[in-house]
Amino acid sequence: MTTLDARTHPRNAALLPQPDSADPQQALLRVDRAHPFFFDHPLDHLPGLLLLEAAVQLVQRGAPSGHFVSAIEGRFLRYALFDAPVHLQAHPAGPMIQRVTLSQRGQARAEVTVTLSPFALPAAQGSQPRPLGLGPAPQAALNKTRPENVLIATPQISGDRVTAWLLPPPETCLMTDSAQALHPLCLLEAFMQVQRFLNSQRPEMGRMRDILTGVSFRQYAPVLDRASGLRIDGAARFTETGPSRLSRKATIAQGGIAFADCALHTALAGRATSTG
Repeated sequence: MTTLDARTHPRNAALLPQPDSADPQQALLRVDRAHPFFFDHPLDHLPGLLLLEAAVQLVQRGAPSGHFVSAIEGRFLRYALFDAPVHLQAHPAGPMIQRVTLSQRGQARAEVTVTLSPFALPAAQGSQPRPLGLGPAPQAALNKTRPENVLIATPQISGDRVTAWLLPPPETCLMTDSAQALHPLCLLEAFMQVQRFLNSQRPEMGRMRDILTGVSFRQYAPVLDRASGLRIDGAARFTETGPSRLSRKATIAQGGIAFADCALHTALAGRATSTG
């Protein structure tokens, strides 16, 4: 049994093997510092994307076949470092919803809520081909050293909006690996690459801080047609959501119809250190 978007490549295993007698709701994080995507560039702490990946894999483990990840809500509380194991513990939070706490030295480092949904064939959406001649966004602007890890074409900014087409998923990029449907973290990472582009090329729009307080992703159906054109359309400027708190959102469309929502949540630099 497996979900439609489960990883298939052994290199992508984010959980350490455990005996059959172990509690299926618990796991230890597997850290492969040579992984070509999670550790594309040097880091002094465990990447948030790896923590999200591990939480998703824990929830997918033993899930009914034919389901897909329809929502991910992540809160980053403290840095997770390299000098101690990271423990994962899942708790039911509703029908097909699990809340996973990732802890290190007894302190929660992140909380990730993952929702699974059964796949029901949606109404035909048609297709919208990508424009011809799209080039990948500059690696340096996305903080990527490997060209295969660039998932988006160069974003286009018009007024307070930014749009970007996803490139065809490269076979050599481990982030695009999945059983059938495009992996949800591939879509979330594409959204985050748009944010890094804005951070690098258009800082006057508002800078994404180094310490994120959270991310979210929701989709109503899995992406089974990986060749279809997918486009991100979102705000180029941050919105204030509270004292010293900021957010930026976008939708992802397939065939011209929005099917997913993404958001990042961050804090002003003076306050962000309190979560480190």
